[in-house]
Order: sequence, then C-alpha cells, then structure tokens
Amino acid sequence: MTRNIQKLFFITATIIIVLLSASCTKDIVGFEMTYKRNFVVKGGLSPSQGHYFVMSDFPANFSGFAKAKNTDIAQVKEILPRFMRLTSKFADANFDAVRSIEVRVSKSNFDQGTEVFYYPAPVPVGRNFLDISAGLANIKDIVGNDDNFNIIVRIDFLYSPQQELELITEFGFTAVTP
Repeated sequence: MTRNIQKLFFITATIIIVLLSASCTKDIVGFEMTYKRNFVVKGGLSPSQGHYFVMSDFPANFSGFAKAKNTDIAQVKEILPRFMRLTSKFADANFDAVRSIEVRVSKSNFDQGTEVFYYPAPVPVGRNFLDISAGLANIKDIVGNDDNFNIIVRIDFLYSPQQELELITEFGFTAVTP
C-alpha cells in the first residue's frame, strides 16, 4: 500500500511540475528593440553610497523596429524588459567590487524612472561580464514612441573599485503583440 501511495505522490508531483513549467515558458509574440552604449565607472568610488550613471538620449525608434518586423504599432499591447548584459571592455577588469546593480528607464533626466533590470548580490568573482535580470514592468509609456529615453544605472560597491571600468551595455525590450 505504501508503494502505491509513493507512486501516486510521484505522478502527482510530476504533473504539477510539468504544468507549472509549461506556464512559465510561454513564448512572447512581438519584436525585439535592442540598444548598445558604453559608459565608464571611475576607480576609487566610495562603497558607503550608491553611485548613479545616466546614459541619456537613447532614440527609442519604436516605429522603426515595428516596421522592420512588419508590425502595426497599434497592435503592441506592452513593452517588457528582455535582457541586459554589462561587459568590461578589457578582459582583465572585473565586477568583483560590485555589491548590486539596479537599472531604470526614464523619459527625462528629472524623474526617477521605472526599474527594468537588477542584479542582486552576490556577484560572481572574476567575471568580466554580468547578465542582469529583467524585471516585469510594462514600459510602453516610456519607450513605445519615437522619443528619446534615458537609462539610469545604480551600482552599490562592496569596496572601492581600484581601477576604472569601461563597460559595454547591451540591452533589449520586447514589444508584445497579441
């Protein structure tokens, strides 16, 4: 009898796991909007406070991305963060001094923006790139037009970075259509 209960439990658990993973891997229909820019983190910054790096005036080019994928912009229901990677331009520079990273997108330099990407602690030692986790915010009101937008990167340090980091920032959003 105990063996039958174990089999029933195993089968039930397997079905639940399959159903949950199937719902999490839903393919998003739409098109990608990708961007790239470099910025510099100076050496010697204090670990006692967060440091902000603003990259201004990214052209959203929303209608250009939509046109390239033969999509009517009126069909776009939401725009979601998809991916972000920070890479040190030089292989010997790494992210060892980094405690956490938060990335926001904003319409202007005067608002705090909406969080779109984050990297919680701990940062792996010795890496010269970080894949930053995407948030769930719908940012259609910020990048769903042909205006410019800003990226605000907040970095908290474990200790003062000894060398300057020149970072290559690559990120993308997905414009979701029905």
